Amino acid sequence: MKKNILYLHGRPDAHKLHKNLAGSVANHSEYVDFKYRWQDMNHGIFINLFAWIYNSLFYKKFKDYDVILVDGLHFSPVIAKKLGLLKRGVVLVSHMGNQLPYFIFTNKLGYFSKKAHLWLLKNYDYLLCEGLLMQELICAISPSVQPRLKVVYTGPSQDRLNELRKIKVNLNSNNIITIAGGPGSNRMYYKGLDIMIQGFVKARMNLPDLNYYILGDWDTDDQNYLLNGIGADDKNHIHFVGNQSNMESYLNWLSKCSLSIHISRGDAFPGSTIEAMNVGMPILISEYTGTKEIIKNVQDDLIIRLSSDELAQKISWYFNLPLTDKLIISEKLIFCSQNWTEEKAILLYKLTFDEIL
Repeated sequence: MKKNILYLHGRPDAHKLHKNLAGSVANHSEYVDFKYRWQDMNHGIFINLFAWIYNSLFYKKFKDYDVILVDGLHFSPVIAKKLGLLKRGVVLVSHMGNQLPYFIFTNKLGYFSKKAHLWLLKNYDYLLCEGLLMQELICAISPSVQPRLKVVYTGPSQDRLNELRKIKVNLNSNNIITIAGGPGSNRMYYKGLDIMIQGFVKARMNLPDLNYYILGDWDTDDQNYLLNGIGADDKNHIHFVGNQSNMESYLNWLSKCSLSIHISRGDAFPGSTIEAMNVGMPILISEYTGTKEIIKNVQDDLIIRLSSDELAQKISWYFNLPLTDKLIISEKLIFCSQNWTEEKAILLYKLTFDEIL
């Protein structure tokens, strides 16, 4: 018997890769706060609490659904289930692909927020962990939910891969790139931009010709915060080039650079790192970035701690490698990243839902 599956997501919209995965199993999608918008409105905790409860009261319109797939951890679906407004036996599934588990793991959340989110984790029937890192973090913060965890993945579409493979990275250049979307202080923190900029500045002490290009939507306040205290000469070598929605422009930046860095704090399975690997760009990644599981098959010492000093040392190490060594890393990355595609991710997603149902 075919099950009715609803996909609920946040504002301003679902992540494109998440939406494609959800679309492979769900009949319909809706904003999680469809009745009273709160998620992207920067309200205080009391208005948010009201919004969670108020929205949940209107979830009775979803009473015909057998499964509700939620992008992230949201309160309203759980509250609606507790109030008996959903179908008896409805299965709540959360797709966990954001920084929240890392923030809980490192006590970045306040006491009550942490307790509330741990309660939420225990009240979803299944948690889809985007990569092994997400599974490890959730097991660490809430061991009792382990039997309800399923590992899934994301990956670039075949059309996007076809475009990416048209370019060749310039392994002789002195350019470093990071692809990470903003804006906002939380995203700056979890993407690790502070560590990467500090590491770059330290690396320039030995390699003054380096340039650093940051792709993504970072506003003036973000940039001023990140560059505060950095000397004028170093600032001249750090370039915020904005969001690259045009594929040709995006590929142009990739082709100019010889090293990607992504030293994030809990980035589940960032697609930008997989895309960099697919064009053969050597990449330095943090131990708290989910795509380290691909890098492990290439070269362990490309994975580093959350340390600007260690990053600076690794940048210097990389740029002092002979071209032949860089080429070996590049070719290994192309080979190892080929299995991480949207097509395979969707197949696994469907199989995972078959298991759940």
